[in-house]
Amino acid sequence: MPGSCAQPLIQGIQVLLQGKVAELRAAMTEDFSLGVALEPMIVQQHLNKNLVGLMEHLRQLPVALHFSGHWPSPVFDIKAVSISPTNVILTWNSSDPAASEYKCAVKSEMEKETISVVHHRWCNITDLHPATSYVFAITPGIDNKTWGDPKVVNVITGKMIGSQGGCDLRGWSRPWVPELLEATDLEPIPVSNLSVVNTDLRKVTLTWSNDNDTASCRLLLESLGSHEASIQDLVANISDLKPGFKYSINPYHLKPNETKGASLSTKGGLNANDTEGSQAGSPTAPVHQEFPSSGQQSRVTEVLLVGLKPGTRYNATVYSQAANGTEGQPQTKEFRTSLPLYAPQVFDITVVNISATSLILTWKINDSDPSSVYTYKIDVVGEMHSFNGIFGEPHAIISGLRSSTFYSIRVRPFLDGTEGTPGFLQVYTREFMRSSRSPFLLSCYMPGPDAGPPGPVSDFRVTMVSTREIGLAWSSNDTESFKMCITQEGAGKSWVETTTNRSITIGGLFPGAKYCFEIFPQGPNGTEGASQTVCNRTGSASKLRDLLKGIPQMKCTPSAVSDIRVVDVTTTEMELEWQNPDNASEYVYHLVIEPQHGSNPTSTSDKVITLRGLIPGTLYNITISPEVEHVWGHSTSIAQYTRPSNVSNIDVSTNTTEATLSWQNFDDASPTYSYRLLIVKFGDASNATLVTDVGITEATVTELMPGSSYTVEIFAQVGGVMESLEPGRKSFCTDPASVASFDCEVVPKEPALVLRWTCPPGANAGFELEVSSGAWDNATQLESCSSENDTEYRTEVTYLNFSTSYNISITTVSCGKMAAPTQNTCTTGITDPPPPDESPNITSVSHNSVKVKFSGFEASHGPIKAYAVILTTGEAGHPSADVLKYTYEDFKKGASDTYVTYLVRTEEKGRSQSLSEVLKYEIDVGNESTTLGYYNGKLEPLGSYRACVAGFTNITFHPQNNGLIDGAESYVSFSRYSEAVSLPQDPGRASTTVLALVLWCFAPSGHRRPAAYMPPSDLQEGCCAQLSSPRS
Repeated sequence: MPGSCAQPLIQGIQVLLQGKVAELRAAMTEDFSLGVALEPMIVQQHLNKNLVGLMEHLRQLPVALHFSGHWPSPVFDIKAVSISPTNVILTWNSSDPAASEYKCAVKSEMEKETISVVHHRWCNITDLHPATSYVFAITPGIDNKTWGDPKVVNVITGKMIGSQGGCDLRGWSRPWVPELLEATDLEPIPVSNLSVVNTDLRKVTLTWSNDNDTASCRLLLESLGSHEASIQDLVANISDLKPGFKYSINPYHLKPNETKGASLSTKGGLNANDTEGSQAGSPTAPVHQEFPSSGQQSRVTEVLLVGLKPGTRYNATVYSQAANGTEGQPQTKEFRTSLPLYAPQVFDITVVNISATSLILTWKINDSDPSSVYTYKIDVVGEMHSFNGIFGEPHAIISGLRSSTFYSIRVRPFLDGTEGTPGFLQVYTREFMRSSRSPFLLSCYMPGPDAGPPGPVSDFRVTMVSTREIGLAWSSNDTESFKMCITQEGAGKSWVETTTNRSITIGGLFPGAKYCFEIFPQGPNGTEGASQTVCNRTGSASKLRDLLKGIPQMKCTPSAVSDIRVVDVTTTEMELEWQNPDNASEYVYHLVIEPQHGSNPTSTSDKVITLRGLIPGTLYNITISPEVEHVWGHSTSIAQYTRPSNVSNIDVSTNTTEATLSWQNFDDASPTYSYRLLIVKFGDASNATLVTDVGITEATVTELMPGSSYTVEIFAQVGGVMESLEPGRKSFCTDPASVASFDCEVVPKEPALVLRWTCPPGANAGFELEVSSGAWDNATQLESCSSENDTEYRTEVTYLNFSTSYNISITTVSCGKMAAPTQNTCTTGITDPPPPDESPNITSVSHNSVKVKFSGFEASHGPIKAYAVILTTGEAGHPSADVLKYTYEDFKKGASDTYVTYLVRTEEKGRSQSLSEVLKYEIDVGNESTTLGYYNGKLEPLGSYRACVAGFTNITFHPQNNGLIDGAESYVSFSRYSEAVSLPQDPGRASTTVLALVLWCFAPSGHRRPAAYMPPSDLQEGCCAQLSSPRS
């Protein structure tokens, strides 16, 4: 500014500020940024002592001085402290305290001019050509982009050294630079590539690159709180971080700085190399050290921060440090830990203590570390009044209640602005008693007469007003407890504060807004006295402007916006709203929307905007800058992802207990997505959740139930915090489990099979039973069964053939799917063989034997095991199994006229009879042979005999009667009896009889004696008559 313009300006300031120093000072404490267009050198020379004192006070206040009428002084003492073939480092000095940035321009005869801007008094110019003359120009600048005059210096880069002794020396380092920096106290080059590599619920990895001049680094980590509550509960100062090392650090294990806002030093922080006094496993020591394969030590530092709080914003500032401790310009990175995937839920609300007018509550939240992430809003509803409050910890003291009153209490958790599931409690306050007796619950002690309410407060007044706070005070002799209701006029917003003091400061107010304060004295028995009310308006942003009106070139910078909130977000749109602390309506808000590539500026005069045409699943950094009267305020930024698009083309392949799923997402940002899978079993309230790694579009879900119906919902996730609006859904069934094995049981004397098996695990809709034998095949659908308690399934297969092998297959069916069949071969049982149509053929062989011929029985009811030949001298009735117990001896004794004379066992023939075979048998009866317990004795001459045959599919013998058949336990049927056959006379016995008869006839009658072989008497007489008659 020309000197001729300074004097009128100074005189104007003196006139305007005369008598208003105190008022100006009070106004400037109200958190405004004031831009004053003053020439500081002239002010220092011409202002009187009082004004100089005021200016000194202004410097101590948070006021930004902009010298809009001043250009900075040129730099001087430019030096090239390092020169290499491709690199030059310049330093310089400046006597102008207003200079805050510098243009570094470099140009050669063969190259175009390049310009870079730095904020410190040195610059590092790279990518130069060897042995080339360059002109470097340094131009100082101030915040309003006013640039001074440049100063130039000529520098020739170093020559490239050729190969010597087989070593190719094409480049060389600057080993003297650290010593030079140490000797000259120059700032080291800042770190570069400060990045957040990994973000999780409670851990984050930071990496950065270090210049060769950097001896170590200092990390300043500050928590900025969650979106719901911006509370700074951590300031960790971590020093001595060496290049090339990896560290694992829990910043919450460090001792915090003594006071908020105190100067940051290594005191109370962590020295990474100072392990003395550290416990084993503490984060003070590096995890390991890395060296690149080239042999030069890596210049990348990696710090894993653990033990962080979910959903919390942090600011990481890294300072490079020279060997002498001089620090370079800081590099800053803000990040936020991920939020849990589940909604918060309050449970187990407990009343720790209760009295007539207050109670202490505690509760639990379904997260292990909710202390700095969650806020809780408590709604208290009584019979006559209600109120609410906000708390940052899972416990609260609720006072100002009425005695002997029923209250309903609701505790609502909030996580990053999202309300979770509340918890509820109902409780009675105790009765207030003035005697020494202990208070009892209402149900235990009836209340006595009410005490009178306290009198109203007096001298209720406003003691202090600023843009954000109003101080109040009052007097009272009746009570020690007060409740105050604060209401903002026109906003419909009110809340309650309680105190036991006689003064209070209400903060968190809006500038320029009117508030009314109503105070109620609280009686000891829950009664309230009459209220008193006072109203007042907070300070306005225009107040300071009015005080400074008329000062040339003096402007006020608008306050930065606050409480930027994402109201709604979709795949391509985002609705934002924010607050204006100045409560001014004439502001214009400039927004810069920056995705990963490019930026898009826009402006609005409203405090809400909807951004459209965005890219799904993309992180946008949105910067909002207020502007009024062409003066821009400080910027405020927020980072927000758009939602990913829904997944599609879900494909499922299954076995009995697993499902392999694959899907697609066609967003450009899909390589950065992870996916959350929610698997829900049909008919079951339980579910399972699976989260994939980034970029993975397939997953295998295990431990499923066979044959069961499931639905999978797949949500696309980006950044660990933003999900697709709707999931992709797919229903599927696992394969049913096969029957492990089954048993076959025959049914005695029935053509049927009983099948038994254990129900397979999981669910089923039934079974398919297939029975086949040869060309015959039959399939049957069976009902389902449950696998609970190892339930056994039983079914009977009927209408089969006796003694037949069947191929049986059992297949589990569920959801239209069929398991692998379980197979077995089973044979049906046997029964009595069918009786033959023909009777046996019996022929006489001699006077004491016969021959019996018969055909084998049909084996359709089972293989024929034996035949028994039965003789009878009785009638030709139907034989029964009872005759099988009689033998030849029984017959001879007269015990039975029927007996078993011979037993034929088919096994003795060396082969079994097939169904189609009909064997012929011929038995000699009376040959005195023995088969088992049966004797084949001689027959009686002149006797009449019939024969039948018994056929056995199962023959059982009496255990007590050796070799005799147990007819009741045997499977037997009988043929019909044959025709009777009469045996002839014994030939030897017939000749003896004739000789005896002749001798008898010719013997004198007195000497006749009966012979041993004499015919009957009538026959004797006939024979004798013929012998005595004369021959003709």
